[in-house]
Amino acid sequence: MTGKECEKLIKAKFNKENVLALIHDADKKAKLKLALDSIGRHQLYCRFHYEEFNKAIKAHRLAMFDKLTSETEMKNPEYYRCVFESHAFAFFRALHSLIESVPYIINIMVGKEEVESRRLSWQTAKKSLNDLEAYTLINDIEKLREGSVYKQLDNLVNISKHRRLPQIDSDVFCDGNAKFINKEFDSNKCHELSVSVFMIESYEIIEPFVVMFIYELAEFLSHSATFP
Repeated sequence: MTGKECEKLIKAKFNKENVLALIHDADKKAKLKLALDSIGRHQLYCRFHYEEFNKAIKAHRLAMFDKLTSETEMKNPEYYRCVFESHAFAFFRALHSLIESVPYIINIMVGKEEVESRRLSWQTAKKSLNDLEAYTLINDIEKLREGSVYKQLDNLVNISKHRRLPQIDSDVFCDGNAKFINKEFDSNKCHELSVSVFMIESYEIIEPFVVMFIYELAEFLSHSATFP
């Protein structure tokens, strides 16, 4: 698929009704509709958290130099640190939830596991696709997961959810470009980017992948002789 075709597809998204029409089981169709609706909600959440993160970073810098307007009630810089950190982690978790919903969607559409099975993973997703000989889609998954952005995002979210909250340096006395502190990551290079840059880079890779993958999966199934 060419770059122009990808751009056109991203703008067009996918036709949700066409995807739902491929599923005949009423319960699965209802679950799939919720999953597809959730994609749009996660997209909105990411955009909201990105905007609020940048607002809070700006307010934090102003508070550090006592330049907030006299009408501003909250003057404490640590308040704005709490705000920008919470929006940063919320952004990455929403984006991670977006990409990690793909195995769930694949299972609803073509998998053999229970719809709400806790055993769902990328491995079960690839097995289901392999049974359909959907090798191009499997390659798409492997390419994404082998990429640095997916690995960085996955590592960051797992650390922040299950271990600790990585520290963020607001860098207010330098260029004001908030960054993850290097020592927080042994094998993750997301600290080499500012937080906002990593937000943009990861979103611009993950979001189009999800949209295109579901579109292409639906296209494949609509022309597959092996799909019921």
